[in-house]
Order: sequence, then structure tokens, then C-alpha cells
Amino acid sequence: MKSLWIASVSLALFVSSCQCSDDQSGTAPFIPVEQAASEGALIADASQGALASALMKQINKDGFEGAVTFCHENALPLTDSLELIYNADIRRTSFRFRNAGNEPDSLDVVVLSEFERIHELDSVPQPKVVETTSGTLRYYSPIFVAPVCLNCHGMPGEDLTADLHALILEEYPQDEAVGFEVGDVRGSWVIEFAEAFNSNR
Repeated sequence: MKSLWIASVSLALFVSSCQCSDDQSGTAPFIPVEQAASEGALIADASQGALASALMKQINKDGFEGAVTFCHENALPLTDSLELIYNADIRRTSFRFRNAGNEPDSLDVVVLSEFERIHELDSVPQPKVVETTSGTLRYYSPIFVAPVCLNCHGMPGEDLTADLHALILEEYPQDEAVGFEVGDVRGSWVIEFAEAFNSNR
């Protein structure tokens, strides 16, 4: 199943900018910044493709109600399985998160704020590599709201039906991930290379 997920996504690589944190330990990164950018793009694309493919299959099978339950039960295990393949920490984060496990840390807040500031200027935020205070590298890839996303993340009572919103709140009582519009920055993929990287390709 994991091989099908990986095969379903684009393997196009792109290079991001690098911004190091102000407070650094002086520890050299485990891999070069350029490699973190290219491999981070690969992993983020694979992760997004795997999740989107699985969700679309569930939507076609059980509607958006089934997708909500599927995401609640399988989104984190799915990224965990990809971590084993790529030997990197993989997660999503957002200011308006649905799963408490996706709450941003202090570095995430800095990058998400930058992505949103760029978006508010009618520009498109680009992926970037950031060095942490411990010397690891994180690849951040912004997630944008597509039209289909509004069914579960749009404005309650408009794009998001009352019944589906009620189901979401049942699964995620503290949910904040609603009220988005198409093109908004939904959040970011975060790929962290905590040790020597091996793509197993």
C-alpha cells in the first residue's frame, strides 16, 4: 500500500530558500541545505499525494462524512508510515489546526506567519529550509486551500454543511480549521531531517 501511495505522486524537485534561526547552537546540519530542499520537496509531495489520494478514495466511497472519520483515524498513521520510508520526521502544522497533534511550535509560528504575510501581499509563499537551534534542518512547504477542501474546511453553514460540521466537532471538539477560502494558506508540511538522510530510492 505504501508503494502505491508513493507511486501516485509527482517526484518533481524544486529548490527553496534558506533562512537560519537567530539563536543557533553552532552544530553543523546533518545534511546540506540543498539536499534538504530537494529531498524535502520529494517527501512533501509524496505525503500530500498519499493523503489526497486516500481521502479522495474515501470521499468516493462514503462521502465527506466518511472522509472525516478516515482522516481522524488514519492521517497521522499515514505520515508515520512515510517516516519509516524516508527516515525523516513528517507532519503538518497550522495556526487553525484540527488535530491537536498539528499545533505549531515556536519555529513553526515564525514560518507560518511569514507564509501568511506573503499571501496577504497577494504573493505566493514558497517552500523554504530553516535550521533549528539544535542544528537539524526543517523543510517547510505551504499547503493551499483547494475548492474541494471547502467541504470540510470552509465557512460553516455555507461551504461546510451543519451536519458535517457537527460530525467534525464530534471527532475534533477543539477544531479551529474552518472558515477558509480557496487559495488561503491552510498550513504547512514540515519535514525535519534529524539524522543522516536515506531516501531508499
